[in-house]
Amino acid sequence: MAARDMHFVVASANSMSSLKPMFAETFDRLHFVAENGGQVVSYGQLLCQEFMASNDVENLLSYFNYNLLDRPTIFNGAQGYYMLKGSRVNFEKITEEEQKALEAAIQRLNGLEELDDDFIKITMLLSPEEANRVSEAFNRDFDGNLVDVPSGFDAIDFIQKGVHT
Repeated sequence: MAARDMHFVVASANSMSSLKPMFAETFDRLHFVAENGGQVVSYGQLLCQEFMASNDVENLLSYFNYNLLDRPTIFNGAQGYYMLKGSRVNFEKITEEEQKALEAAIQRLNGLEELDDDFIKITMLLSPEEANRVSEAFNRDFDGNLVDVPSGFDAIDFIQKGVHT
């Protein structure tokens, strides 16, 4: 690719912490659009990162009545991943090794008031049927600057409007 001055772009809903090991040998020679468009990295350098406004996060929490134990939710922040204690990580479409690595990376919170970070996206882990139901209702009823998109792992990613790969 270099001999022909060709550039390769990886576009993914995954985080850079997930993508970097996948492309370890070529990481510094690639461009990445990660987190559903929330992060752009070129040749190993962060070019831009889009965060949700705090009022959008609050509106999302309010929309779900702050009840996220029944809907396991991962908050993807600038400083790490966060999830309420008692919530289970259950991605059926990732390997057991990937599941263990994700679980190890998540900081567990006693309550939502402990959330203190800027968020790129919020992922809700749902069955395919529930994901469809929640998605339809959210897109119809939510009055804010967030949209939901399928994650590809039987989950929903909530992201800012206009930031999507």
